[in-house]
Amino acid sequence: MTSLVQLVGSLLRNKRGNVAMIVALLFVPMVLAGGAGVDLARYEAVRVEMQDGLDRGVLAAASLSQKQKTADVLKSYMNNLAYGADVAIDFSEATAMNSRKISVNASYTINTAFRHLAGVKTLTIKTASSAEEAKQNIELSLMLDMSGSMVGSKIKNLKIASQQ
Repeated sequence: MTSLVQLVGSLLRNKRGNVAMIVALLFVPMVLAGGAGVDLARYEAVRVEMQDGLDRGVLAAASLSQKQKTADVLKSYMNNLAYGADVAIDFSEATAMNSRKISVNASYTINTAFRHLAGVKTLTIKTASSAEEAKQNIELSLMLDMSGSMVGSKIKNLKIASQQ
């Protein structure tokens, strides 16, 4: 027992090799921190690319001249991404005579390269976008039949209806 106490005391007094010991103790946390940076940089790169594709798709889908279904337009723009088929899309649309509004939420899950060592196996990327196209000051022309066939209450009812 005394020799063990002497050995521990000798190690505590010895000042040589401290840097190597500190580096050895901090090696795993340094690798995890650097790896987390790599994973987060990849996360951000994919998020920016996904947001760009989603914004383009939403702008195209919100166009009043768009003839395709909203889901088809959004999917076609997202399929331009390498992982586009795996992106989950949820959208809502409101269409009126002179306006169209599209709101979209998208999500995609990526596997981590380093953070799985710390128990984080995946990161979920979520993006949202909305666009609206609306025309204002629509001109409406109304043509009234003033011929003899509209005599009486017909013309009166037509004038009332045109003012509503």
